[in-house]
Amino acid sequence: LDDIQNKVLRSPGNRSKGSFKSDPSRILRGTRFLSELPIKPHPTLLAALADTVGEVAKVKPRRVGFEIIKILQSEKPWRGLQFLSSHGILSHVSPELGKLVGLRQKGRRQDVWHHTLAALRKAKSEDVVLNLALLYHDVGKGSVEKVSGHFPDHTKASVSVAQKEFTRFGFPKLSDRVTKLIRHHQFVGEAIKNPDVDEDRKLVLELRDDLDRFFDMSRADAQAAGHAAADVTEIEKRIKKVKAALPDETGVDDETELEKLDEVPRTDNNSGMLLKTNSGKLLANSDK
Repeated sequence: LDDIQNKVLRSPGNRSKGSFKSDPSRILRGTRFLSELPIKPHPTLLAALADTVGEVAKVKPRRVGFEIIKILQSEKPWRGLQFLSSHGILSHVSPELGKLVGLRQKGRRQDVWHHTLAALRKAKSEDVVLNLALLYHDVGKGSVEKVSGHFPDHTKASVSVAQKEFTRFGFPKLSDRVTKLIRHHQFVGEAIKNPDVDEDRKLVLELRDDLDRFFDMSRADAQAAGHAAADVTEIEKRIKKVKAALPDETGVDDETELEKLDEVPRTDNNSGMLLKTNSGKLLANSDK
C-alpha cells in the first residue's frame, strides 16, 4: 500500500535482481508500467537493473515486440523509451535504435534519438501505426554515412531496418502501412520547396486511408525539429483537395494510376531538363 501511495514501482520483497534473472521480460514489462502509470522506479529496482540489463538479450523477439507495442499504445510512450535508453536497455532491445543515442545531426540541438522521443511527445498519440512510424522514421541514420553533418538517403535505410525489425518482432502485418509512412516522411519539406501535382496525387494514392496519420507524423516531426506546424498544415490542405478530386475507390485502379504517374517525365524547374522518373524508365536529358 505504501508503494501505491508513493507511486513507486518495485519487485515484491525487493527481490528485483532474482526476478529479472529468472525472467528478463519483467524488465520490459516494468518499463511498460512506467509508460502507462504515473509511477517512478524504486532505487532497489534500478540497482538490480544495473546488474541484469544484459539479460534482456535473452528475451524472445516476439515477446520484445509485444512489449514495444504495449509501450507505444500507452499514454506517454516516450517515457518508457527514455527509460530504455537511459539504463542501457535499448541496445539489447534493438541495436539499430540504440545507434541513434548520441548520434548528432547538423543544425539540431538534440541527437537523433532525442529528436525521435520529442516527435513522439509532440504527437500525443496512442495509435500504434503512427507511433511505430515516428519511432522508426529516422532509424536509418544510424546505418548510412554522414555527409557534412547530414544523412543522405536515410529514408531508404529506415524503411529497410523497419521491415526487418517488424518481421523479427512478430508484427509483419503492420509493416506495409508503417513503412509507407516512413518512406514519405520527407515529403512535406520537398513539397514546400518544389510543388508537384503528380507527386501530390501519388501520395494520396499510396496513403489514402493513412493520410491523417501521415500529417500527424509530419507535424510531430516538424515540431520536434523546431519547425512550424503551420507549414505542414498548408500542405495538408493542398493534399486533401487532391484527394477530394480523386475517385473514392481504392485497389487495382490506384496501382494503375501510380504506374501512369511514374511514366510522366519531370522537368527540372531550374535547368529545364527532363529528369528520370521514380521508376527509372525515362532517362532523357537535353545535355546528353
